[in-house]
Amino acid sequence: WLFFSCFICTNWYFVLFLWDFDLGFVIRSAHICFTSLLFFLLYVHIFKAIVLIILFDTHILVWAVGFIIYIFIVVIGFIGYVLPCTMMSYWSLTVFSNILATVPVIGVWLCYWIWGSEFINDFTLLKLHVLHVLLPFVLILVIVMHLFCL
Repeated sequence: WLFFSCFICTNWYFVLFLWDFDLGFVIRSAHICFTSLLFFLLYVHIFKAIVLIILFDTHILVWAVGFIIYIFIVVIGFIGYVLPCTMMSYWSLTVFSNILATVPVIGVWLCYWIWGSEFINDFTLLKLHVLHVLLPFVLILVIVMHLFCL
């Protein structure tokens, strides 16, 4: 049951199929709740850091690496939102990609790189799934950098 279909027409059915297994809904719900908890703890940490910067002078490198961590977490969360391939997630990917397309010089290239072609297709979902699995490992390395910057 730890299987992912990268086909747009069958992707949502996999999410429904997960509910048929013993504790399958628990795994999906825990994954969703963990994301919300992670963002809550991240914002608490940022608030704590803002309060402490008033009291203590911290290094700019710690803030820069922390901002990179924040961007990584937002991107991983957005990709996870897109993967079930509901209409909301499809159109959010479309809107986000078209916003990226407005970036001068590299915008159209970025949009084409994310989609993999002229439109969102099965290859786009496969690419996003691979990124959703691999980016947390890169995030762990950046978190280690953040800890060593202290």
